[in-house]
Amino acid sequence: MLITLTVQNFGIIENLLMEFDRGLNVLTGETGAGKSIVLDALSAALGGRCSPEAIRYEQKKALVETQFYIDNIPRINNLLIEAGLEPEEDGTLIMTREINRSGKNLCRINGRSVVLSIYREIGKYLIDMHGQHQQQSLLDIDKQRELLDAFGGKEHLDLLTATGEAYRSWQMVYKECKELTFDEQEKQKKTDMLLYQIEEINKAQLKPGEDVELAAEFNILLNAEKIIRLINESYNYLYEGSSGTRAVTEQLSKTVSNLETLQEYGAAFIDMKTAMESMLYQIEDMARDLANYRHNIEFNPQRLQAVEERLDLINRLKYKYGDSVDEILKFQEKAEQELDTIAHSHEKIDELIKLNSESEREYLTLAVQLSESRQKIARKFQTAVSQELHALEMPAAIIEVEITRVSQGFNGHDKIEFLFTANPGEPLRQLAKIASGGELSRVMLALKSIFAEMDEIPTMIFDEVDSGIGGRALQAVAEKLDYLSQQRQVICVSHAVPIACLAAKHFQVVKQFTHNMTVTDIRELNMTERVEELSRMLGGKNVTSITRDHAKQLLNRSLNKK
Repeated sequence: MLITLTVQNFGIIENLLMEFDRGLNVLTGETGAGKSIVLDALSAALGGRCSPEAIRYEQKKALVETQFYIDNIPRINNLLIEAGLEPEEDGTLIMTREINRSGKNLCRINGRSVVLSIYREIGKYLIDMHGQHQQQSLLDIDKQRELLDAFGGKEHLDLLTATGEAYRSWQMVYKECKELTFDEQEKQKKTDMLLYQIEEINKAQLKPGEDVELAAEFNILLNAEKIIRLINESYNYLYEGSSGTRAVTEQLSKTVSNLETLQEYGAAFIDMKTAMESMLYQIEDMARDLANYRHNIEFNPQRLQAVEERLDLINRLKYKYGDSVDEILKFQEKAEQELDTIAHSHEKIDELIKLNSESEREYLTLAVQLSESRQKIARKFQTAVSQELHALEMPAAIIEVEITRVSQGFNGHDKIEFLFTANPGEPLRQLAKIASGGELSRVMLALKSIFAEMDEIPTMIFDEVDSGIGGRALQAVAEKLDYLSQQRQVICVSHAVPIACLAAKHFQVVKQFTHNMTVTDIRELNMTERVEELSRMLGGKNVTSITRDHAKQLLNRSLNKK
């Protein structure tokens, strides 16, 4: 149940706090006072589309916040837990959304930041909003199918899900089968191309990592003369010396000898001598390594040319098949597998044709079961909706579900369409072609009445459901809304006196002009104020004592019935 709505700097609303009650909550006011803005703010608070243009003039951001009581609604609690949000022990849920000029949205649930997608997913299970857009959606045959399936309950919906999964599996097999059964000419082209690619790679006789090793060898061969010169110079410095300078090893040997003599004059010279000996051994090892390396390297123009040609070949293959030898070899392996698949495609095709037949048969079996289930559900659905329409002062109204066979799909092979007539003697026709605005409102209200007992959404909102309706039909609509409010919280924007009279809470929406700014304000009415508002709704600008007395009588009569 919706407890409060807080709005700041949204549209022409500056600051607003509305406290709702159980039962029927009604908003009335002059045309253009801003009733639709309240519903827009409420939609935004639940994650609905909202652009920066909704922010009040000269303000940087807007804020919309709703507080709900959601105790004993498992679906919402489960969604909160899945999103990593622990439900509050007292059953409250606070949805807060901040809209900024930059277009950035800050969404919080019970004070914790969440992404808009999670925020919106939870919001759609808190309020069922019915306005002109939702009413027009009833004319769409896909929506009509969804309504019929939803009326069927869990067992039917499980069958619908199974049918969709079977169709998906069948289409996957069918697609694979179709891809393998391309014509022989295309198959031969593909085979020739694969054979050429495999032969070209095979001919190169590549080895894993070969390109890396060859690149290193090429670098050494290309710079062999320089490397040999530097090794020789380094070796000479260590063992032979240069320009009258003794070799490093000779100087270190002399130093070790001196330190050995100095040992008898202090313990410190022992450590020095040991360290110097270690250094001498390391340098001797290094000199031997340089000599060995020099022995294994030579300037070889023939080998350099061979390595360069090999690298050119590998680079040409890289351009076609991958960025490294390893990737080229993987390409070859994949090509060989594809060639093998084509070579044995007849065997694979036979398997797939068999599997395709089985998958199609499984789908068609479920689709037939789904269609039969819809036929049974349709009869109950027609009776239930017709009864609701009769209660809404449409005694001759008939709604019939027409089920016809169409091509297969995720939702079976049925086309669902609602046929309708409001008057006796008139033939049934498509709902979209014959229902007036008032009739369509009552059809939607009848459907809401049926589904109110089936879903867990705690709050229902109706935006001018009374549009195009008057007289006894309007009174019937008012009583139906009052009946719904005994099962769910109902919020209704209305211009109708019979609906306003039945409100548990009555709010008046007014537009004011203060400080050179237009502001929408909403206030909860007491009994005296309700009489005045009802008088305005009855008499317009010319409110008389007779109008007030009539309004008071209507209000008292409605309240006494409750």
